[in-house]
Amino acid sequence: MTNLNKLYRVLNLSPPPIVEDAFNMPVLWRHAVSFVIILNVLCTPYVLYLLFQMKKWRWVLFFVSLLVAAVAMNAGMVSILSLKGSLIIHFTVLALVLFMMFLRPKVNEWIELEMFELKIRQERLKRAGRNLR
Repeated sequence: MTNLNKLYRVLNLSPPPIVEDAFNMPVLWRHAVSFVIILNVLCTPYVLYLLFQMKKWRWVLFFVSLLVAAVAMNAGMVSILSLKGSLIIHFTVLALVLFMMFLRPKVNEWIELEMFELKIRQERLKRAGRNLR
């Protein structure tokens, strides 16, 4: 449960109010988006570590598949459109943001499931205690 709580805290980091206000101001738009992207990039290794600890292999595989898709999209864009320079950083960051976006509601479900299972275990222990008397 502790790894699940850590994962919840990392995925639900909220930006400071000035960043939320920035979405209405075009001048600060780049800074707000940059902040969100940097936050995702910095948190990704820790999120992956927690997923490994909790043995959520499907999510790790989903992350790897998103990165492979980003590299494939980059290769396709470079070869089809004859773009000079690499877009791999843009596609990789997009994959990281999508991964965090898809993972956040799942973590909330996992926490609800853990709380439900904990409640069931506590009720069983209470019933077992009553039966011993």
